[in-house]
Amino acid sequence: LVGTVSITGYTGNAYGRLLNNSITGNITLADDAAYPAGYFTYIRNNVITGNCQFSINSNNAILDADFAGSGNKYVGNLTYIRNGGSIVAASNEPNELSGNLILQSVSDIYLGKWIFSGNTNGMVEQLSSQPVSIAEFTIQKDAGSSVTLNDAVTISSAVIFSSGIINSSAGNELIFADNSIHWGSSANSYVNGPVVKTGNDPFTFPVGNLSTYAPLSISAPDLPTDEF
Repeated sequence: LVGTVSITGYTGNAYGRLLNNSITGNITLADDAAYPAGYFTYIRNNVITGNCQFSINSNNAILDADFAGSGNKYVGNLTYIRNGGSIVAASNEPNELSGNLILQSVSDIYLGKWIFSGNTNGMVEQLSSQPVSIAEFTIQKDAGSSVTLNDAVTISSAVIFSSGIINSSAGNELIFADNSIHWGSSANSYVNGPVVKTGNDPFTFPVGNLSTYAPLSISAPDLPTDEF
């Protein structure tokens, strides 16, 4: 399919489904606030070349890549807007994204496994007040490309460094929660900017600057609430 897809105000006694598509064009999905409870919107196993905006207005949920083998590939920017209900994205299968990840929510957006790929720079940004938390963040950008954090991002499980740079800054740090880990950092893939670690485990900060990888290690702090 080639062209713009806009489905807004959908409702009725049926599930919403965007499944197994290859689409070149921008996509907008938004349910009606009166969409009956219990009818979720499923987004599974799509390849979309274009910008996507998915909005939940009812008390239902958007489930994006919610079981094994259902991951989506987004070649463009992706925006989630939560006005009601919840959005659960990449909980059981990674979503791959080459553009920007933009959130607009005060609560109830869950971000699971994400692969940031492609040859263009991307960013992660929250337009409202919910803190940004990602379970598993894989940086797999082509050489010279990066992902910039425009808000602080907390990692609950792991960061996997393959290629490309994560840019952070004061107030927009990459934060490792207690017991979260990382691997694969190198001169080709690291964090350019501040990193925060919470917890009582020994930790190596995967930092660098200007193509220089300069990790910094600490021994185990005393308390699970300690922060460095």
